[in-house]
Amino acid sequence: MKRLISTLAIAVTICSPLVSASPSTIPSEADVPLTFGKGLTLISSETEDDSLVAESEIYVTSNDTACAILRFEELPFIEGKLYISVTCGDNNILLSATDVESETVTLPINLSDYVGKEIDIKAFQDLDDNRKLDFDSYGRPTEPCLQTKVTVESKEGIIPLNLIQY
Repeated sequence: MKRLISTLAIAVTICSPLVSASPSTIPSEADVPLTFGKGLTLISSETEDDSLVAESEIYVTSNDTACAILRFEELPFIEGKLYISVTCGDNNILLSATDVESETVTLPINLSDYVGKEIDIKAFQDLDDNRKLDFDSYGRPTEPCLQTKVTVESKEGIIPLNLIQY
């Protein structure tokens, strides 16, 4: 039986993705009130053990913390890992590696302490699984990558990003 879930309360890490590209089981016990990102829904089906199986990617935050979303769009390859670093000065805000399973990868990030500040976003798509950005004999990157600065205007919202392929 499938049903649309409009509200759901469970224990999770703030700003953590609940579901990646493959379906996951989410416990149905309530602990923390959560808010779903704008325009996102959770379709679920009940299992024998009273848990919910999510069938779409969603992100949640606690009601008192807002998250921005880094959205890497139009990735040139649907393979490998996407390595991401977000910093503000000497502060590491996010260091992440995520499998690329579609042409869009989204990551929640808490930027509430950085409104009005400039953050550095660096990312590359590791296609040969060596955990580093490769370069050709002229010093040009041979894997899709990105290095940009963004001024945080709000602690919420979507930050669209595109990797460059040289």
